[in-house]
Parts: sequence; C-alpha cells; structure tokens
Amino acid sequence: MKWHLTTDVIVVGAGYAGTRAAIAAHDAGAKVLILEKLSHPGGISVMSAGAVLFVTDRSAATEYFRHLSGGRVSETMIAAFAKGLADNLADMQQLARVDGASFIIQERPGIYPFPGRECLGGMRVTHVPGFKEFSWYPSASGYNGAKLMAMLLDNLKDRQISIQCDTAVQKLVVNSHKLIVGVEAQHNGNQLNIQARKGVVLACGGFEFDEWAKSQFLETKPFYSMGSLASTGDGLRMAQDLGARLWHMWHTHNSYGFKYDDFQLAFRHSIGGPRSSSGVDGKVSVMPWIVVDTFGHRFMNEFPPAPQDTSGRPLAHFDPDLPGHPRIPCYLIFDDEGRRKRPVGAPLGFPEQFPGGKRYKWSHDNSKEIEKGWVVRSDSIRELAAVIKQQSNNSARMDSEILAQTVDQWNAAVDKGEDAAFQRYPDTMMPIKTPPFYCMEAWPIITNTQGGPEHNADRQVIDVWGHPIARLYTAGELGSFFGHIYELSGNIGECFSSGRIAGKAAAGEISMDPSD
Repeated sequence: MKWHLTTDVIVVGAGYAGTRAAIAAHDAGAKVLILEKLSHPGGISVMSAGAVLFVTDRSAATEYFRHLSGGRVSETMIAAFAKGLADNLADMQQLARVDGASFIIQERPGIYPFPGRECLGGMRVTHVPGFKEFSWYPSASGYNGAKLMAMLLDNLKDRQISIQCDTAVQKLVVNSHKLIVGVEAQHNGNQLNIQARKGVVLACGGFEFDEWAKSQFLETKPFYSMGSLASTGDGLRMAQDLGARLWHMWHTHNSYGFKYDDFQLAFRHSIGGPRSSSGVDGKVSVMPWIVVDTFGHRFMNEFPPAPQDTSGRPLAHFDPDLPGHPRIPCYLIFDDEGRRKRPVGAPLGFPEQFPGGKRYKWSHDNSKEIEKGWVVRSDSIRELAAVIKQQSNNSARMDSEILAQTVDQWNAAVDKGEDAAFQRYPDTMMPIKTPPFYCMEAWPIITNTQGGPEHNADRQVIDVWGHPIARLYTAGELGSFFGHIYELSGNIGECFSSGRIAGKAAAGEISMDPSD
C-alpha cells in the first residue's frame, strides 16, 4: 500500500476523548495525528454542559458504580473506571495551566441513592483567556462545553499536535499478520492512506444518526436524534470489521422531545441537569407540563432525577393487545400560565445543521411555536383532545373524557402536594387550570448512544473471544462504560479518563517499520 502520510498514533475524532487521547499519546513520546470527519473539531462534545465528572474516593466510587452498572460490567472494569475518574481533578489542573483557564469545582452527590454517591463531583471551565466562542458553534447561554473544548485545543496547539478536518476514516488497514498498520480515509473526495506505526484510537462517537443500527439495536422506534450528524457509527463498523465484541448496544442517553420535518435534528425539552440543582440558585425547576399517551392517560414521572437521561425509557412500552406503542408519540399538556413560564424546547446542534445555517431559537413564551403549529391549543381540555386527534390524522386514540379526568387528577395531586400515581417531586409540579390549554407531540430523543466495541481496562478493543485486538483502542462514548444507568457528566468524565489511558497505551506500542 502506498502511504500518503505516516505517524505513530492516529486518533479518529476530535471531541473531548480524541483530543485528550492525542495529548496523552504526545506526552508519552509519540507523534500524533487527529483525523476529524467534520470541517471543525468539537463533535457532540462541544454541545455539552461541559462538566467533567471526578471522584474523591476510589473505594466509595467503586461501590457506587457497581450499583449503577446493574451487574453488566466486571469488577475489574468498575475499579478501573473509578480510578480513571479519581485522576480527573489533577488532570484538569494540569491542562488548565497551559492557557490559564479557570474552572470551578462543584461538589454534588451522585444522581442515584446508591452507597458511595457522596464522593462524586464535577468541574466546569468558566473562562479561557482570549476565547469568546467558536464561529462554527456560537456558545449556547449557560453551556460551558465550548470553553472546555477551547482549553483542550489550546493544549493541542501548545504541543503542535495536528488536526486534519474534513477527513472521514472509513477502514482500518491490517498487514499480513493481522496487525493494524493504518487507516483508509476520504479527504475532499480523495482517498488517503495514513500509516500508524504504533496504533489507532477510535474516539469518533456513537451511532445516533445510523438509522439501520438504531432499528436493530434499540427497542424503541422511532428514536430521533440530536447532536452531531457525524455520529453515524463509523467506529462501530471499523471495530466490527476486525472482530470486536459489542456491549451496551441498547443503552442510550435519552429523553423525550420534538421532531419537525424542516430539521434533521430533534429538539429536546428545555429542562436539564440533575433534579436537585436545576433552576436558579439551586432551586428545583418547575415543569409546567404533564405527559400523556395516545389515549390521554398519564404514564410516567415527567421529571425524574435526570430529566435529560432516562425520560425516554417509559415511552418504549409495547402493548400486545393493540398491538403497538401507545406512548409513541406522546403528548405534553400544559396551560396558558405554563406556556408563559418557560420555552418548552431547547434546540442545540451546529448552525450548519439547521436550514439557512443558523441555529433555531425557541421563543421564551412559545408564541412563535404556536404560530408554526408545533403547539396546538384549545379553550378546554375536552376540545384539546379533539384537536389532538385531528392533528394526528386520528392515529391518536385520544378520548376527551380520559384526558379531562387525567388533568383533574393531576390538579388534585398538585393541590395536595403529592403525586401518588408516579411520585413526581412536589416542587416541580404546577397546575393545569388556566385556559387556553396547549399540547405538543413528543417522541423518544437520543442525546447519544452508549454502546459499541467492548474494551478492557487499558481501553484495548476486545474481540469476540475476549482477547485484545492488537494496536486498537477506544475512547469516549464509543463503547462507553455505561450500560445500565447513566450518571450525568459521566460521558465527559469518561472522555478525559479514557482518552488519557488509550493515548498513553497506544504510544507505548512497539513501533513498526513501514516495510513491516
């Protein structure tokens, strides 16, 4: 094979995991090249809130993540994951010295009431000298993901590590001994063969925009996606091609949200973060809506401990007597006071992924979305049920009496301060009494997939027989640790810990001569 470029370690993907892996490989003495499919770095990482998970007690963290893993992850991997998170705080301090970035430490317990939750914390970059925003991703208010990315890019620049964008890696190249020696990629319509003398780190994200993979691996359908359109399962297929064993393929970071024909991306609802700290000054956010199925029954706690993570799970229910999914789509119901309280949707994504190259901005009082027909209204709850049936071309089986009874039961629960049906947190509850009344059609929404090639404690990809695939590593959410319940900020924490581990290990491989 004719090699167009040669390096020691190739990192596929320029999000948090890829950039951190490249820094680690460089610091371990390797020459590194990052290949990025998009025309800019960042991936889905830059759209995040930017909190890097860390732990202060490895033993307590091991206990917490043992419970969180639900018996799906080995003790060895749980201990390695806890160690990686324990090293994140010192890592952030070291990275911040390069450009003088400032960050805050937020001590918060784990989302779920398992032993050891008190040892968790998060770090957020609050200021990077000289940085305002990326032209290709104007920072969303309240999000620090871009600042964290800027700090990592400054570390790349300081080390003179190159990123080659608009370069889609398509295949891992192996020699006659079945050892990985490089990659095949497409750059501006031309094939590039790039040699890796030591190894390859796959840090190219999940498969949330691979419709075939979603239809085969995920129970729920349709499952619309937000984030980066580049997350099409490239790393998954490349690893499978070399016999990788897969894990956690069903597990997604998910919620319920909205999908409209004019947009490739789905929009999630506007309330995120852990329930205990969402809102202003640590106060819990009030959620003005309830969610009902196609009959008009309420079926879930709309505001679980992590509203942007597990909220999509209840929608997966299949009723064999229909047969079908009575909760897909589902419907958000709220009143005029709730409509004015906050924007219901929260569009993210790169501007170029929106029509006209400009990110859609949701109106604060949802009035613009009413004009678009995304929010329908009526003067009474019973009339609203008829409007829903009409809007859905009668695919909704909405019964006016059932919906009216559901709303009455909800208002009684709010008055009592107790949701006996689904145990919604009292401070999040708001009555639905002030006409006109509103409805929005909602769907299961993926923030990111967690499944992919399995890895060991050194982030080596494992084959179907349980053996490491030589010179192949993974970092980030491509085959994430999380396979049962996700911990908020956990993917970002894993990006840093897995990037460090994978990059250093790849740099430690024996260098192969081009003639080998």
